[in-house]
Order: sequence, then structure tokens, then C-alpha cells
Amino acid sequence: MKLESDQSEEQPESGAEPQSDREDVATLAYRLWQERGCPDGSSQVDWFQAEQLLNVPQTVYDGL
Repeated sequence: MKLESDQSEEQPESGAEPQSDREDVATLAYRLWQERGCPDGSSQVDWFQAEQLLNVPQTVYDGL
């Protein structure tokens, strides 16, 4: 007989995948930025390229 609390341990954490995706995008974006010579003021270019290369849903850039 399984207890209710046993079942909750089997369920994945809510939001675990998006955090993993964000970390993967950040890592790749940093590598892309380094490959381009670390230019100032263009971090969103590398971030959006990393999202495309990893096939992750695009981030909406709000200019902040």
C-alpha cells in the first residue's frame, strides 16, 4: 500500500525544466560572447542566438 506522501516524491519539481533551460542558454550565450571578442553592449544578441541554437522559446526583451 502506497501512502499519499510517497506519490508526491515521484513528481518532478514545478519549474525545474525552465530553470535548466535558462542555465543552458546563459552558458552558451557567454561562450558566444567570448567567441565574438567580448564586445560591450550586445549581451541580448548572444542570448537570443543561444536560445535559437538550443531551440528554447524566445525571451521577450523589454529593454531593461
